Amino acid sequence: MVRKDAIKIFLYFVIGIELISIVGFSVLWFLPNYDVGLFKGNSMFPAINNEDLIVTRKFRGEEIKSGMVVGYSLLTNNDKDLIFHRVIEVDKKSSTFIGKGDNNKEPDPWNIDISSGIKRIYYFKIPYLGYIISFANRLVSF
Repeated sequence: MVRKDAIKIFLYFVIGIELISIVGFSVLWFLPNYDVGLFKGNSMFPAINNEDLIVTRKFRGEEIKSGMVVGYSLLTNNDKDLIFHRVIEVDKKSSTFIGKGDNNKEPDPWNIDISSGIKRIYYFKIPYLGYIISFANRLVSF
């Protein structure tokens, strides 16, 4: 009897966490400055893995500091194909920064303009959830 109660409590706990996650992502999904997406690539391993679900927000011109992970574009008007790398050096005189993927040996070979290059600020990730979403997308595309 005790074992059935323990299993029941565990299942309620798991279902509760799932419901809270779904509601939380639903709210984030519809907020105008936030975005939920799949991270592609291995450049930020181990901080962010390929297929991790990441939550980002729109860049609002705040101060950029070394250590932040930002999504930037080399093309001024491109908001879709962003590169997410860690800021390793900020040049306040020229308002540029140098980024580097945590898994890359060398920093990016270009300086990025802070005001026009940065599009998103990384908030957090949910590991492994992206694999489930990718798998579901492949099933739907058949």
